[in-house]
Amino acid sequence: MLGRIRSYHKKARNIIIDWARKTSLEIVLLAKRLVYAMAREDLAGHIEALRKLPKDHKIKTNHYGIFKAWKMN
Repeated sequence: MLGRIRSYHKKARNIIIDWARKTSLEIVLLAKRLVYAMAREDLAGHIEALRKLPKDHKIKTNHYGIFKAWKMN
């Protein structure tokens, strides 16, 4: 029983990894086709850094983004 659960988890993980790779490849190909500049980032430790931020940081950044987009129009 535990083996089945592990195999399902491994299969789901492989599906997500495959989707992420295909999506990133599509983004790169689209950027090349449209002659956009691209930058690669190392996101190691990014989630841990976000967890250390105060809980209301999401609200503040979201409202700023909406205000900025509204102001540009």
